Amino acid sequence: MDSERVVTYQFPSRILLVRIAASLVGAHFLVSFGEQYHIFELLLDPEYYTSLAGSFLIAFILLTIVHYINGKLDINYDWLENLYRRSILQFLFGLVIPSIIAYLLAAVYFGIHGIFILDTVYLQYDFPVVVILLGLVNLLYIMHYMYRRSKTSDRLEMVERSDFLVHKAGKNILLPIEAIAYFFHHEGDNYVRTSKGEEFLVTQSLDQVQSLLPGKKFFRANRQVIVNRQACEYFEPIENGKLQLIVQPGYADRIIISQKRAKGFKEWAES
Repeated sequence: MDSERVVTYQFPSRILLVRIAASLVGAHFLVSFGEQYHIFELLLDPEYYTSLAGSFLIAFILLTIVHYINGKLDINYDWLENLYRRSILQFLFGLVIPSIIAYLLAAVYFGIHGIFILDTVYLQYDFPVVVILLGLVNLLYIMHYMYRRSKTSDRLEMVERSDFLVHKAGKNILLPIEAIAYFFHHEGDNYVRTSKGEEFLVTQSLDQVQSLLPGKKFFRANRQVIVNRQACEYFEPIENGKLQLIVQPGYADRIIISQKRAKGFKEWAES
């Protein structure tokens, strides 16, 4: 392949190890919470290990769900660009739904041991602690996201990218910037289309993609499309001061530039 260089990428295993360690610590905390026994006394109690195993499994499932949800939200809803919507989705999918799942898993755990969950003190003592811990986990993910975003911005100030990492058929490909026609969002995922009409998957959100591109060559037409200057065939005014942009290769939907962005687009096109 002439204009593409295939590279390998391995996801860090330490993220999984961190979830395992955090699940173990959280499980121990929940099992020992409110107990009068010393840690060394608990270690000699066989029931401690049974409770620890069940709590660990529940904690690991919850952390895995939160990890997956944050990954999906990071790709589609940038905190700085979509603060209101991201906050609502983060609260709903990152905290409320995992809390409900935690309750259901605990009910199953108690049911296996022949105990009805409402006959226990779980809702009174353990469940509030679970919700607080889930909130802290979400906060850590948000802080980590902001840290990664700031590091990306710092790198961009030092060097302008000449290629972009994309994915297709299990391969990780360094695609030259000049080969890119536009980036677009479709049915929950982000893609790049080249000037030859080829399509590749992009794992970053369009907000992250935009921050990685040279502003002189690329413009954020709307929430769904980032276009390369070379791909712009023509644009025309439509209702309410908006613009319609035509690109090559063709794009399935109309690319509408809002009245708010129209002035900036014209200045960018003329620069």
